[in-house]
Amino acid sequence: MYNERVRVFIAVDIEEPLVLSVLERIKDSLASTGTPMKPVETQNIHLTLRFIGEIPRHRVDEIIEEVLKPIRMERFKIRLHGLGAFPSPTRPRVVLGWSE
Repeated sequence: MYNERVRVFIAVDIEEPLVLSVLERIKDSLASTGTPMKPVETQNIHLTLRFIGEIPRHRVDEIIEEVLKPIRMERFKIRLHGLGAFPSPTRPRVVLGWSE
């Protein structure tokens, strides 16, 4: 459908096995609290750099061509210093880490 809208964000896949293993343990610990949640599959864990929003599906290729293809990414390191939740810790929809 031409008017279909999709949620779009720019993200970096996390591929380092050791990091994924640590994140998997954190995910399992959170799930063991009994809080109703739907954990993301390990292969879908990522670092969101920028949330773009809901856009018409037909514009996705345009964004890839004009915004993402010119960017050259190289490996980088990041140190996480804590966990948080969005929109709030009392009503979490997304659990996230942050760095300093």
